[in-house]
Amino acid sequence: MVTVIAAADEELHAPAAAAHWQESYYFNWVDVGGDALGFARLGYRFAERQADAVVITMRGGRRELVYGAVDQPIVGDPLALRCADGLTVGRLTFRCDEPLRQWRITLSGRNEIDLTWTALAPAFDFGHNGTEVIAQRHFEHPGAVAGRSVIRGRHQQISGFGTRDKSWGPETGATSPAGIGSRRNSAPTWPSPSPRPLPTPSPFSPASSAVTADHAGSPASIWVTSPVERTAPAMPS
Repeated sequence: MVTVIAAADEELHAPAAAAHWQESYYFNWVDVGGDALGFARLGYRFAERQADAVVITMRGGRRELVYGAVDQPIVGDPLALRCADGLTVGRLTFRCDEPLRQWRITLSGRNEIDLTWTALAPAFDFGHNGTEVIAQRHFEHPGAVAGRSVIRGRHQQISGFGTRDKSWGPETGATSPAGIGSRRNSAPTWPSPSPRPLPTPSPFSPASSAVTADHAGSPASIWVTSPVERTAPAMPS
């Protein structure tokens, strides 16, 4: 398939009036030597003037970090944002260093992630033949990922591979990787790894205010309305 994705499609698009119209950026990665993986997503819901961010990482088969910033207010004109300057929600930033070739993924704060994603092949445009997968417009892109993380003070190098996803329009895949966290009624759940899980944040409720969070442990629902960040207990070296 010949891609019809252009460099301009890296930017945010003018929204249509359709219900559930949003635009999202998604990256995942697997560290081939360190038994680690993760994903990060930014989503913009223009009609509600709100944006969401989420990062989840695992190491050694266990959850390592859960960060969520949900229902964050969009200030000013979102179409004035440029991905070359960095798109930031909460403490998560995606910056395009070269359209359709290289992005930088950073999470700042007490737990840090700094990754560079570099394309290994052209982007695959799911809409080229008029097929809508996840959203009206949607492409995926394979690449290599390299960088580092600092979780609970423990420094780790990351080198491996991952896929990125960009979609815009009325989304149809509320539980897909690109749409995760994009629906208020689609909060994912995970079983607790121990009989005494750490306290979890309050689940989303329409009356709640915007929140971000940064947690350790095993949340029953990370889709809350305040900043959340969790880190798992330190694992043996």
